[in-house]
Amino acid sequence: MTPAGVPTLRFSLRHQSTQMEAGHPRTVECALRVVAVGPVAEQVRGLAADSELVVTGFLARASHRNEWPVLHATAVTVI
Repeated sequence: MTPAGVPTLRFSLRHQSTQMEAGHPRTVECALRVVAVGPVAEQVRGLAADSELVVTGFLARASHRNEWPVLHATAVTVI
């Protein structure tokens, strides 16, 4: 919860897919840190760790001192 009482949740999102690069398939894997706030945090809180999701949002730096990106989830759809 934020000091104002808004629910927040931090979690990791793992991505894996096959993408075409220079005409050849390439397996892509990565992990992102995600922040969910408000109703999105409440929605994600009850999901199983292995849930498959579509997450929509925006990237922002983690903090004033840390420039690495964090995905701020604005919508989550369970597949």
